[in-house]
Amino acid sequence: MNCYKLVSRHARLRVLLVLALMVLACGPARAQVIFNEIMADNRSTLVLDGTNNTTYFPDYIELYNTNTAAIDLTGWSLTDLPEFSNSVKYVFPAGTIIGATNYLLVFCDDKTNRAGLHTGFGLSDKGEQLFLYKSGGTVEIARQSFGIQLRGYSVGRVPDISGDFVLNLPTPAGGPLAYSTNTPVAVDTSLQTLTNSLRINEWLALNVSGSGKTNDDWFEIYNGSTNIVSLTGLVFADDDPSRPFAVRSVPPLCFIGPQGFVQIFASNKEKAADEVNFSLSSTLGDAIYILHFEDPANRLSVRTVIDFVSLPMFTNASVSRGRVPDGTANIVRLPNLSPGSRNFGRITEIIINEVLAHTDLPLEDAIELWNPTTTNVNIGDWWLTNDPEVPKKFRIPANTIVPPGGYVVFYEGRGAAVGFNKRGTGNTPEFTLNSAQGDDLHLWKGLPNGELTGDRIGIDFGESQNGVSFGRYITSMGDSDYVAMSARTFGKDSPTKVTDFRKGKGATNQYPKVGPVIISEVHYHPPDIITPGVTNDNDLDEFIEIRNISGSTVLLYDPLFPTNHWRLKDAVEFRFPANQSLAPDEYALIVNFNPVTNDVQLALFHALFPNIPAGTKIYGPYTSGNLNNSSATLEIAWPDRPQAVDRVDAGFVPYVVMDRLKYNDKAPWPITPDGGGFSLQRLADADYGNDVINWQGAAPTPGQFNSEIGIEAPRIGVQPLSRTAPLLRDTSFS
Repeated sequence: MNCYKLVSRHARLRVLLVLALMVLACGPARAQVIFNEIMADNRSTLVLDGTNNTTYFPDYIELYNTNTAAIDLTGWSLTDLPEFSNSVKYVFPAGTIIGATNYLLVFCDDKTNRAGLHTGFGLSDKGEQLFLYKSGGTVEIARQSFGIQLRGYSVGRVPDISGDFVLNLPTPAGGPLAYSTNTPVAVDTSLQTLTNSLRINEWLALNVSGSGKTNDDWFEIYNGSTNIVSLTGLVFADDDPSRPFAVRSVPPLCFIGPQGFVQIFASNKEKAADEVNFSLSSTLGDAIYILHFEDPANRLSVRTVIDFVSLPMFTNASVSRGRVPDGTANIVRLPNLSPGSRNFGRITEIIINEVLAHTDLPLEDAIELWNPTTTNVNIGDWWLTNDPEVPKKFRIPANTIVPPGGYVVFYEGRGAAVGFNKRGTGNTPEFTLNSAQGDDLHLWKGLPNGELTGDRIGIDFGESQNGVSFGRYITSMGDSDYVAMSARTFGKDSPTKVTDFRKGKGATNQYPKVGPVIISEVHYHPPDIITPGVTNDNDLDEFIEIRNISGSTVLLYDPLFPTNHWRLKDAVEFRFPANQSLAPDEYALIVNFNPVTNDVQLALFHALFPNIPAGTKIYGPYTSGNLNNSSATLEIAWPDRPQAVDRVDAGFVPYVVMDRLKYNDKAPWPITPDGGGFSLQRLADADYGNDVINWQGAAPTPGQFNSEIGIEAPRIGVQPLSRTAPLLRDTSFS
């Protein structure tokens, strides 16, 4: 026997044994607790909120203890920040134990005062890297990265505990589901699906709109298939596809849903999964490629151009181009940016003109369309819907012609042959218009085969009063406002039965409904308080003035439900006290201090405005918000009756907007109210309030008539239109 070989063999065995012991000794330090499942965009997995027995949708992390003994996590930490930049972002509290071969669920939300472990931070559905550290934040136990996520799905190990991370159904241990074993979801990675279905769908090469990350350029990917598709390993490039060496592959665990969209930022950096290290040139033109490599790690391997678009020189800031309908070869300039959602062209030949949403017999919900052109428009096979994500609800009958300057009205039609709710269910594809919480209404162009062309228009409207319609009104600046109308104009507006109401063929809109209570003056930027070296915003001298312009007393609460009070909404929230009212022509002021308890500030306010009439009602402070010095929206709203017990929102109290003002500190709005000591004052109480032509800048007149001649009149860009003339230009959102 060769003794040398025997000794050497024993030596090697000793070395291997030592190495094995070292591995066993060191292994648990890094692998004793692992990440097993991560949910970064939770919209369906309910977790009980023990405080008030309601449910909510937190992101979460599921940890697993691989040891056969329990581990005390006291002082251990979790972070979603880069390695060691803040390793103790969340610290496990004393007494946190993860049982032997057991799970621990950590909620990634801000509900830190509730039962369970709550990190105080959420997870990004655009991808992150998570770290678990031992006490002190210096010894890393585990890390896991993930990319662009799908709403309602998690990523986790398959097989459970031991496998690689893949897309999963959500299975949080200790959650409401009865199981915790990770359950994978089918993901399509086939080259055929990628080639047939992935398209560069929209792009913006000159972004000054704030729609991206610090105004980054961006492009959007669309998945036209009915499968979940993996983006991992693909390459986005803006160069010759034969030379894509300077850009990375899409990182692991990045997905796009069926008929889904993903926005990619051309930010010249690759910090996140939704970023690429190039920008899009608007001055020289550019290109965007989606590339697939047979071997993602080898850029010299066989490659396939999945999709390609050429970007011409682009001088229009914040105007995107894209495919309409989504994924098709038809590329157009888009009227609205739509990153992460459907593209659409704009319908210009038909306008949504009036809607009625709050009705009792003999009225019913109604939708009026208007043709502003000089030719017939055939809207047959077009679609009406109250859900932009479900376009195909009510299909307009074939060969429905709207004559030049003419109207057409569609009714619910309960029990009739035609109507958008003819069976009376309100369930898709039928619909009604939600008067209690406001609603959307969209008109889509359609083809005889039932498909969409991709062109649409849409409006939204708020809570509505029974029998009061919303109509399109053109302001002095040519903008469209959809506001409560002073009268319905569907054509048969005082019917004795619903069949008579349905005979209406449409008519010119009436003037907006004004009052009985209006916003009459706003002092949104009093002169700043200046102390040596410091300028402070002066919100204590702000005020909002309202006035009852009717001939009757107005109760600022619902007399049948007296705990439901009137409110100021939007930029400023304020709920009027109990049992308050305004007499005819009476004013009231809302200030940002408590006039009942703050006698000193009230005295200073009266000293600053000594002409406030005695007895003027002064309320305050704001419940929340403030009067922004540059622009803001103010609304005064009254409580309608609570929703009936047979409704899904039983007890909900709709707040109907009575008056609205969206002011600005830039021309054509008066500029002197912006810190110059003047207030913004309404010129004509009975005229529509949300229009620059009806406001001036003048010396403040709280609690009394506004100045008849202002210091500064607003500057008008175009002349106001007739109150009853057909409306000319649609600038409503789509």
